[in-house]
Amino acid sequence: MCSFDELAIETDNKCDGIIEVPEGTDLKTSIADILGLDGGILDVSITPNRGDCFSVKGIARDLAAAGVGKFINDRVDQCKIDSAIAAEVFYENRGVFNYAPQMSFRTIRGLKNGKSPKWLKNALKNAGMNSISAVVDIANYCMVDCGAPFQVYDLDKINGNLNIRFANRGEKFADFKGEQYVLNSNILVSEDDEHKPLCLLGIKSGSKIACDENTTNILIESAYFDPDSIARTGIYLDAISDSRTRFERGIDREGCIDSLEQVSQMILKICGGAAGEVFTLGEAVQSTESVKLTKQKLKSVSGCDIEWNR
Repeated sequence: MCSFDELAIETDNKCDGIIEVPEGTDLKTSIADILGLDGGILDVSITPNRGDCFSVKGIARDLAAAGVGKFINDRVDQCKIDSAIAAEVFYENRGVFNYAPQMSFRTIRGLKNGKSPKWLKNALKNAGMNSISAVVDIANYCMVDCGAPFQVYDLDKINGNLNIRFANRGEKFADFKGEQYVLNSNILVSEDDEHKPLCLLGIKSGSKIACDENTTNILIESAYFDPDSIARTGIYLDAISDSRTRFERGIDREGCIDSLEQVSQMILKICGGAAGEVFTLGEAVQSTESVKLTKQKLKSVSGCDIEWNR
């Protein structure tokens, strides 16, 4: 016999006392099922070399490869597009492609950014994250699900064009929590026509472009950054973030577009609005690389003499 408070369950229920269940409920039924909550939490310790497992889908794929269940890879279809909505972002021509070989963007206009639905708040809480607003929560949820970090800009807070460039030596940046950083010329940032850094790309977001309850138009970024460059920037600044953790270990570059479609569809479903075409800087690649595995190599790694028919 417990109350919502004793179970640390956030609820809109006005009951301050013991939780009452419907009359006739089978006492063998899980309280989570009765209250409409998801089941247990899996606490997984991931070694730093397993960047592919810093997501729910990554862990599920690995378990399926080991014969534990079947991996369900839901197909992500393209959003319904409003051709009148465009996204334009510009690179500086000074080796930016080496740091950010692919950056994909999409504009969504006319959305309503309010509070997240209860299921989304619960999912983030189980993942150790706080609920901020629907748009931000959806981006964080999709990051945990597919492993791709997103940067979401409030379009109406960008003055003029959005440009991608390297920082100037000694340039200063304040993140969304107000923490100050002094940059060097090897750190990639985004800026608008006021020429002040808006984000440390792949690391941290700035406060100026943060989404809030008044946000109606957004620009979503789904990118692939060079892992070594992200690691060097993070170490130099002593900046820790969920984005850095994933980018410096390497994300699936081929999944950038699919991840952008996934987060876009969730935003449209929960917040409404209309989406534009995907706009990509750099090259969106599809791998054609094959891996040759010899019988001798397999035996040396596994320690097993495995027979196969060529």
